Amino acid sequence: MIFCTRCRRLVPEGDYCPWCRGSWGASICQDCEHRNAGGVPSCVKCPGVNLSDAVLGIPLGWTATLLSGLLLFGLIRFIALHASTIFPSMGNGSVWLLCTVTGATRPQLQQLAWWVVALVFFLAPLAGELLRRVPGQGGMLGYRLRALPMTALDYLWHLSLRTLLGGGRLIIQLFFGKKLIKGGP
Repeated sequence: MIFCTRCRRLVPEGDYCPWCRGSWGASICQDCEHRNAGGVPSCVKCPGVNLSDAVLGIPLGWTATLLSGLLLFGLIRFIALHASTIFPSMGNGSVWLLCTVTGATRPQLQQLAWWVVALVFFLAPLAGELLRRVPGQGGMLGYRLRALPMTALDYLWHLSLRTLLGGGRLIIQLFFGKKLIKGGP
């Protein structure tokens, strides 16, 4: 997204503002598509005088990433604070299971969870934004790091659905037998 300073609107990225038809930082010749310095009377490549106006555009790539990260952090924090009131027994049972399996205490697990959230939802997109500008494989790694928060949320969503549906299938198998469900284990 780019903020156009002439018409004061958020516009998608491209060479021109779709509303005021100004070009970002340069005068573009309409005949040969050559980018000229702003304020020149004619194109330096061809004799064309049909030039677009140079407009200052402020790219919002970092700002949008930062705002979405802050929103996601607030949402995760809200869920973490109010999960015990919504799902009291599920939260305590899963924490007890994790403490038993890993041998860690409850504060250690909370500290680890906050580090993972910070790494996945804040540091990875920022590092991805920096690496995205590197040519070759560094740029591909940057795009993947920027997509890591959405990939993690998609994975957690599908994992929770599989857990809920698999748990329901297990309960039905325990009470009614294996022959009732086709395709089950």
